[in-house]
Amino acid sequence: MPKAALPENAVLPARSLNRSSPSSVAITPTEPLALTVAEACAAARIGRTVLFQLIRDRKLPAKKLGRRTLIMRDDLTALLRGLPDVGATR
Repeated sequence: MPKAALPENAVLPARSLNRSSPSSVAITPTEPLALTVAEACAAARIGRTVLFQLIRDRKLPAKKLGRRTLIMRDDLTALLRGLPDVGATR
């Protein structure tokens, strides 16, 4: 038996893509957890040399995934928040 043709402007109900997981869990796009070196430099407005010096001095933790160096967003934020205010004495 052939299917009935639908009009061009027919709206079909959306199929649930979340069949196996509970409906209370929602996956929403968020900021990335880790940043590449280029992304971390852009976010902190610093150069690659300064970033790698911070990593070498163990002031900024970094992770390696293969050849890629990743900076956790929270670690970069903590580093920047810990910097002294302008005019503060050292």
